[in-house]
Amino acid sequence: MRHSFVLLTLAAAAQASVKIMTPPYGAIGSEIAIVWVGGAHYDASDYMGIAVAFQQAAAAEGLKAWVGIPDFTFDTPKPYLLDGSI
Repeated sequence: MRHSFVLLTLAAAAQASVKIMTPPYGAIGSEIAIVWVGGAHYDASDYMGIAVAFQQAAAAEGLKAWVGIPDFTFDTPKPYLLDGSI
């Protein structure tokens, strides 16, 4: 199953970038999106395995799932920055 990734830099105080995972190649159906905000001291890439599993399960249910995973400076999400980052 192929995935492509896009890296976006946010202007929100330059505190985060976001990894956007496109739906699996060939997935059909309604599009949905989820934003995974990781815990402190976890890199966004630590969540990619579960994000891929989520996308595969969604595709099996007829959904095209987009996943966004913010990667915060020092791997520490700041609650007051979440709205701007998402």
